[in-house]
Amino acid sequence: MEYIGYLCGGFSLAAGRDESAGRLPSGWEPELFTPEQRRNYELYYLPDFVRFSLCPEAGENLSMRRYVMRMDATVTLPAALAHTAADLTVSIPELRLYLCPFRIAMFAVHIEMRSDDGNDITAAAALLRNLSRLGAPGLEDFRKAAADPLLELWRTLSQAAAGGTEAGYVRLVEDGNKFNIFQIIRTGTDRWQEGDIDKLLFETATVAPVGSYDAKSLDSPSETYFRKILDENSLSIYNNWKCLSLSDTLTILCSDCPDWLTANWKNDYFGLIYIWQLFRRSYLYRLTRRFRYERENVGRLERESVDFERSCSFHRISYNFLPEEFSACTAGGLKLEKEKNELYHMIAQEESDSEKKADNRMNSLLFFMTCLTMASTIYDTCCLLQEVLPYDSTVTGFRVVGSAMLTIVLAALLAYRYKTRKS
Repeated sequence: MEYIGYLCGGFSLAAGRDESAGRLPSGWEPELFTPEQRRNYELYYLPDFVRFSLCPEAGENLSMRRYVMRMDATVTLPAALAHTAADLTVSIPELRLYLCPFRIAMFAVHIEMRSDDGNDITAAAALLRNLSRLGAPGLEDFRKAAADPLLELWRTLSQAAAGGTEAGYVRLVEDGNKFNIFQIIRTGTDRWQEGDIDKLLFETATVAPVGSYDAKSLDSPSETYFRKILDENSLSIYNNWKCLSLSDTLTILCSDCPDWLTANWKNDYFGLIYIWQLFRRSYLYRLTRRFRYERENVGRLERESVDFERSCSFHRISYNFLPEEFSACTAGGLKLEKEKNELYHMIAQEESDSEKKADNRMNSLLFFMTCLTMASTIYDTCCLLQEVLPYDSTVTGFRVVGSAMLTIVLAALLAYRYKTRKS
């Protein structure tokens, strides 16, 4: 089997997209697209989505900048660490970086390997995605080729590093404890025809040992859960491939798919759609933290969320059905719509409560001013009547007239309130 994977993560930037681009460590080369290449993409994808993904000159909060670091490295994963029968060999062709709007950086470690044993693939993925294990002895080659350049990137650009937070591999992913994985597995025709593709898809997507479903052990998935996940999160359009999208993995399992289709999955389905959806989730996670724990001004958060939806969220991305289906499947696995709706609902509620409190304060002030005005009016009226009809006793006269006028005003207010409630 041939395996192509992207170990993905992201963190908040200390500065904007353009300023961060000027501070990149050496080795990161910009990935640029010519106007002709962008026009070709616009034959299939909507112009706004192409602008966001491929046009860095569009603006700070309207598009992303893309970079690549060529590695062409080969690393060995010790069998004792991966829990496999033999050492595993993994290639790392490149690292990819995406400086996104709203001060978010996304990155990916491109890995490849070949093995006839599916357990080798899931073991390698499980080991390399685990941030807490990256410092283990035996992974020096992987740290040198991938983890250390990313950690240097984090130290240089991240908001947490600017705040003095201690650096560690676990800091590379802001919204989780492991890398997200986008993976493509080419099984070969013989394996595809064996009839256990759904099981293999589930096991690789959950990064579980291949064969664990049939083992029926205590930690094997139940038939109910197995069916539920495949029914709700899988995408199958043609007979030669199937996709399963979960919260931390997206897996495409195919037979002997042509190279052009694999390239399309790598360049478009990962490089455009998956990274965009993962960026949206990272932003929503950060917005949730700012709302729940950092208690930022809710009015500012609501205005920013509106700008984000206008600039970085798209109801449609393509003229064709397949990218739309894939995008919807990805968003469903990441549970983007549910998280977005719940968060925005809470922000709107908080903003409504703030407005009500402000209205109540204003109403209290207006009531106080009204009372002062009424008192001043009653006093002026008493003085006027004293001039026209002098009181026998000034104190008694003021009290009688003032009490009479106050009684009239209160009666009028009570009558108005009763009429309002009745209507």
